[in-house]
Amino acid sequence: MRRILLVPACLLAASAVRGTAQCPNGTPPPCAGARRASVAPRNVPLPEARARRFLLLPFRNVTRGAAQEWLVAGAPLMLSEALGQFSDLTVIPEERVLAARRRLALPAETPPDAAQLRRLADETDGWTAVSGNIFATAGGLRISVQALDVPTSRVIRRGETEVAANADVREAFNRLTVLLLEGAGVRGATPDLAALSTRSVDAYRLYVQGMGFFQRSAYRRAQSAFAEAVKLDSTFALAWARLAIASFNASFYSMFDPASPTYRAVEQSARSAARLPPRQARLVQSYQAFFRGQIRRARAIADSLTTTDRDDLDAREWLANLEAVGSMADTTHAKPRQASSFNRAVVLAREVLERDPGRRTLYQVPAMVLGLGGGLWWGALPAWRHEYSSIPAMLMQEPDHFFIPVLRDSVESVLGSDFLRAPAAERARMRRRSADAAMEWVERWLVAGPDDAEAHLWASRIAEIQGDVP
Repeated sequence: MRRILLVPACLLAASAVRGTAQCPNGTPPPCAGARRASVAPRNVPLPEARARRFLLLPFRNVTRGAAQEWLVAGAPLMLSEALGQFSDLTVIPEERVLAARRRLALPAETPPDAAQLRRLADETDGWTAVSGNIFATAGGLRISVQALDVPTSRVIRRGETEVAANADVREAFNRLTVLLLEGAGVRGATPDLAALSTRSVDAYRLYVQGMGFFQRSAYRRAQSAFAEAVKLDSTFALAWARLAIASFNASFYSMFDPASPTYRAVEQSARSAARLPPRQARLVQSYQAFFRGQIRRARAIADSLTTTDRDDLDAREWLANLEAVGSMADTTHAKPRQASSFNRAVVLAREVLERDPGRRTLYQVPAMVLGLGGGLWWGALPAWRHEYSSIPAMLMQEPDHFFIPVLRDSVESVLGSDFLRAPAAERARMRRRSADAAMEWVERWLVAGPDDAEAHLWASRIAEIQGDVP
């Protein structure tokens, strides 16, 4: 009997101890650590899944400037907003992180160590811990960021950026977000995250891949990547726009077919453009106007975009192409003139390439302009006085005039009839000078992108008009 009575006596004693004990943090039992110890750890996801689940921690104000103190909490908030636009990434809400820290008795002002981070990850299911530092400098701020794979303590991405004192600090966090996206498999992104118009990181990853293919003149591979991107997000306006441009470059003959992927893509891009910031939406409108045969309107929109923002390289790149193939004649003068400018096309292409050497497809603008002057293809640009309902409708009409690029101090546009009145020897000399200048551009392209197939194709075209068959 005594052994039977001993059990309830022990239970009563233990109950009395629990009733009077206190947790290390001053709260009554059961203590947070004890409760957590009784919960089995989560199954750790695979690395690919962990890289898409972000646990954003407060940043450190290293130089302790009062003006930067707001960034301790503001930095992870801005990163959360930037990353949160992607539906296939997970950013653990701040409220959930704070609640987990309270449950685990982790002070909010102290950076967690590796063991504490693992407990936070188990509690919140956030497996990529993002932390950073804020430094006040003489000219502004230097902001560093680090993304850590919690289970392995491996640094996935680390980087820093600087921003001037009078600049919008969100620009810095856009750049840092691009860095964090690399850990999720998106490489080569641009920092203008507001212009993405997609909530799918996989669609964005394909878009970035497509842009890489496009700039290497791998047009069919770019076309395939953009097509996959819009399958994942049918409202991704920029991917639709790039699909149209890539499809046109992959097959010029798509211009003759209003039912081709080129035309379908540009119209879908325009339908989705309302989700874009105003400047990007206007650029899409310029694309649509061109493919609808409204060439003057397309050029006017692009010209307005370049005038109001010199740093809009997308608009300048597009305008360079429009100036090269404008195809419209200005008949308001005694003698017809080209409505666009060959010389401006070359100047814009040179400027954009100097500022962003990665946009290598722009080498084909001066190569084509000067190649036409050298006798390539028909040796002149056809031009029409009137616009038609579409590019195919325009191409079905006989051109009203032809303009020939002639290289003097700059590239001049010469009416075809005037060019033909020059002596044959003079015409041959002008043709050769243009062809040689075109080859100079192609050779630069070959140096910048030796693996660009289109660069080699243009080299063969220009060599042909130079008479260099071997």
